[in-house]
Amino acid sequence: MKRRPIGHLGDARERVVAESDHVEGKLAAFDRFERRVRGIDPVETGTAATARVAGGGTVSSRLIAERSGDDRCRRVREGFAETVRPYSVEDVTEAESVVATIGEELGEEVALAVSPGGGGAFTPAIREVVLSAVGDRRSELRAMSAALEREHGSIRTTVDELDAALEAVEALGSRRLYRCGFGELRERHERLARFRERNERLARERQKLVGSTTSHGAATGIRHRTLLEYLYRDLSVDHPVLTAVVDFEKRCLERQRAIRDQLTRRV
Repeated sequence: MKRRPIGHLGDARERVVAESDHVEGKLAAFDRFERRVRGIDPVETGTAATARVAGGGTVSSRLIAERSGDDRCRRVREGFAETVRPYSVEDVTEAESVVATIGEELGEEVALAVSPGGGGAFTPAIREVVLSAVGDRRSELRAMSAALEREHGSIRTTVDELDAALEAVEALGSRRLYRCGFGELRERHERLARFRERNERLARERQKLVGSTTSHGAATGIRHRTLLEYLYRDLSVDHPVLTAVVDFEKRCLERQRAIRDQLTRRV
């Protein structure tokens, strides 16, 4: 039977897996949104030409461009709402506007450029601004994905190490120590010391990861300590991995004390 990970490691792993799935889904959503934006032809502006209409009147090319640009900006907003927004808000029916969500994900400059009545046409320059922001956001999400993979690897290593050692540690500190001879007691004490050394190595590696940053090509990296605060905000402990390591250390110490108590009685 597969043993359940000790302490809060099982809950931590579930949180990391869920967040990884969300980030991967969001990355795919940005890919779809990018294709939608690239499929919208921008409005060419800068010409002084006019368009003739029935009755001999004229409509300026600027007015035509603005109307056409408004339609294209609407298609950008709709594309965002249908692809990325479901990954940005918990409830797509909530009051926050699509433009506000665009601002949170891609920046206020992009949100203003494609907002209704923003006054700007969907020019090649505007499309490039949108696509550039999408590229930056995808880089950030890839950095997040890489940081989550590092966290998942750390949890997996800790579970493998501690879960395999826990049964042995329990046996080494069994209540029938009084039946053991001096040599066997000393051997048990030394084995527990080796378990503690491996546990200390786990703690050092974990602390190194907690203090690190994952960039993965993004302009701004993901600080692992900040990621942990976000991931485990709803758990009863702030650092489930280190908590498990500390708990294991305590178990080893308790059993070593019990063995030393028996050793002193043999002297």
